[in-house]
Amino acid sequence: MSRIFQSIGASVVPASSMLIPICYISIENRGKALGITSAGMALGTAIGPIIAGFVIGFASWRYLFLISFLVIITIPLFRRYLINETLSKGKADLIGGILLAASITLLLLSITGHSWSYFTATILIFILFIIRINKTDEPFIEPTLFKNTRYTIGLIIACMILTLNLCVPYLIPQVLSSIHHLSSVNTGLVMFPGALIAALLGLVGGRIADAKGNRFVFSLAFLFQVMAYLILVFFMDTFPAMIAIILFLANTGLTFAQITMANTISRTLSGNQTGVGMGIYMMGSFMAGAIGTSILGSVLDQGAQSKIMFSSIFLVLGIWIIGFAIFYFTVFRKEAPPVQQDT
Repeated sequence: MSRIFQSIGASVVPASSMLIPICYISIENRGKALGITSAGMALGTAIGPIIAGFVIGFASWRYLFLISFLVIITIPLFRRYLINETLSKGKADLIGGILLAASITLLLLSITGHSWSYFTATILIFILFIIRINKTDEPFIEPTLFKNTRYTIGLIIACMILTLNLCVPYLIPQVLSSIHHLSSVNTGLVMFPGALIAALLGLVGGRIADAKGNRFVFSLAFLFQVMAYLILVFFMDTFPAMIAIILFLANTGLTFAQITMANTISRTLSGNQTGVGMGIYMMGSFMAGAIGTSILGSVLDQGAQSKIMFSSIFLVLGIWIIGFAIFYFTVFRKEAPPVQQDT
């Protein structure tokens, strides 16, 4: 139960970090703002494993939860710098939210537990959720939003691509532990440089997106990720320093993909659709990441965590990003002008 409450609170932070630049920053400077946000996330990814490694190595994993209290320090800053908005009257669709949460939970259980009964229950509850949002006056997710074809297709592409933003950080510690037999502290030290470089380049990536467009930045993201996954297929067992170097490419590619997809999706929305649409985008990316890591965990549990197993997984990730990159370039063949914002 405590983990559920923790997840509810933690999910607000990354969602807000994307919504705030999109709602408060002009379209011309949005890439730069998203770059700063993505850089902050990447920096957190860099520092997190090292702190966790030291805490686990020298104390206990229980003390990791104390770090969450640092969020309290930021609350006065948010209240000071964010504009006071006029609240709109309405009510939350609690039933719709519960149905969606239940369907996601059952889907994850069906994957990790290899249960067809859970999967059947997932389908039934999700059907109830679809019925609910189409019948109620104030649905949890507004179905009319998906009539925007570019938004809907972009959302699907984004979720499939951003799945790797959780899958790769999940896999690398497994590789370092199973193949190289590193401790949690040393694993954090190997992962730190790549995440730090990605954070710094994220600032540059946002500016490039504003200057040269999303397609150019996505091309870099695609190139860096494919190179990283193919190198890992063949050289993951050489020495840990090699993985640290490869993570320069992988983490930068993941950060650039995050900037590109958020910028691309936001440009398909207008007016009051922006907040809701980007909220769904963040929710979808989290769902995709959770499903992806559940599948990876299930695959790793089925066999020995050997080089062949990990090489096969990284090969699949390479093919995965190639496939959806082609889909992205097909749908967004040229830089579309942003949808005009309602005044």
